[in-house]
Amino acid sequence: MPTRDIADALVDAYFRTGESIYRILHVPSFKEEYKQYWANPASVDISFLLKMLLAMSNGAIFYRGPDAAHIIAQAKKWVFAGQHWLSQAPSEKSRLTLSGLQVHCLLILARQAHGMVGDLAWISMGSLLRAAQMMGLDRDSSYIPNVRPLHAELRRRLWFTILELNLHLSLDMGKRAEIRTDDWDTLPSSNLNDEDVENHSGLAGDFSSEAYTQCTIQRLLHESLGMRLEACQIMNGIRSEPSYDVVLSLASQLTKAAKKANAIPELTQLQARPIISYR
Repeated sequence: MPTRDIADALVDAYFRTGESIYRILHVPSFKEEYKQYWANPASVDISFLLKMLLAMSNGAIFYRGPDAAHIIAQAKKWVFAGQHWLSQAPSEKSRLTLSGLQVHCLLILARQAHGMVGDLAWISMGSLLRAAQMMGLDRDSSYIPNVRPLHAELRRRLWFTILELNLHLSLDMGKRAEIRTDDWDTLPSSNLNDEDVENHSGLAGDFSSEAYTQCTIQRLLHESLGMRLEACQIMNGIRSEPSYDVVLSLASQLTKAAKKANAIPELTQLQARPIISYR
């Protein structure tokens, strides 16, 4: 484990970058456990420790301290620790939890960040997608009786994060995505900042403000997910021969979605802001 100052810098780098796109963690809950870890390391469970290590591993690629080479070497060891836990846990069912899915998502992101065997990451992605389906994340949380708002939102966020990862890895491998839009009815995450989730009703979409929040990017990605999945199927289908009109229509839709995102002032500011911070 690095010193607290370096750990803070690595975690902050992850939250500014990967977590702003792929909603995996509930930031206030993570920060509370993070403080608890530094106060008493033995008090946190192994799944949180792995989430912390993998978040730091993802943040390490943006680290520019004098010991950057050492931190990168350590970050790869943290990836191996995550892989070992997923493969060696007492039973497969013990990993079928939201924490288990979070570890798996962070692991796949870290493997991509460090260029660690991309083809095997695609195989692991298939396992993650099926685990999420086994847990019912492909059905909206409104079907679960008495579900806590935080639990409901985490399920929605994780589901669409898993779909994004699946799509991106499929494109990297030149394969068709393993899922289609009629395979789920999960609603998009609500337009809420993390600290507001517990005071939310738990019903997706009932917070319709257009204000920029921590879920804005994921919601924008959701709007274009169907067309991007269709494009992936067309490009990577062995027998696909789309007409010119179909390709032109998809290109037009994707361009429109990109222009909508570029029109959001907060996103423009994010693109212009340095992502490296060292303290």
